[in-house]
Amino acid sequence: MSLRLRKVPTASGATAVQIVTKRHGKLTVIEHLGSAHTPAQLAALEEAGREKINESTGQLSLDLDTGNKVSAGSRRRVKGSASRVLIDTVRTAYDRLGFHVVDDEAFFQIVLARIVEPTSKSDSIRVLDELGADTKQAHRR
Repeated sequence: MSLRLRKVPTASGATAVQIVTKRHGKLTVIEHLGSAHTPAQLAALEEAGREKINESTGQLSLDLDTGNKVSAGSRRRVKGSASRVLIDTVRTAYDRLGFHVVDDEAFFQIVLARIVEPTSKSDSIRVLDELGADTKQAHRR
């Protein structure tokens, strides 16, 4: 069952927020979260809805805290042409899930490419090139 948020204008001019699913082409309201009259209320209802959806889907917590604390007001900035932060994060999750036992860099790179852009295996090379990933490293192991 795929859940999503739905925003619907009401007769009073508010915006109703609902959690819905689509089954056999029919939209079904799972839960009505409330009606918002201001952008702040709408944002709060949407956040509450996302949390409920995440709880119900049983998302896997990868606990990717690498010890680098980022304060609430700061932002991380990627420097260079490679998407190093993204690649390192996917590698950490990959290792924590136990895939490191495969010990095949080419397999990791296919996983990386298909997480970033679900596409064909043959098109993975283009995605890796766009990420700036070192595809020659796969052949060195």
